[in-house]
Amino acid sequence: MSPISQNINIEVYNAVGQKVTTIFTGEIVSGTNEFTTSLEALANGIYYIKINGDSVSKTVKITKN
Repeated sequence: MSPISQNINIEVYNAVGQKVTTIFTGEIVSGTNEFTTSLEALANGIYYIKINGDSVSKTVKITKN
């Protein structure tokens, strides 16, 4: 079986729902994928990482101290 690819967006939103940065926009292949980013420029607080793609939609809450 060949790998399946899909387009995804990984974006960071603040606690009031404003998009503050985009971590990744593009095509990935099925399986385990890793992304790294620096959030040093953001103030301390609660943020939401939203992952949206052709067949995936997930939101993860993070706290930056």
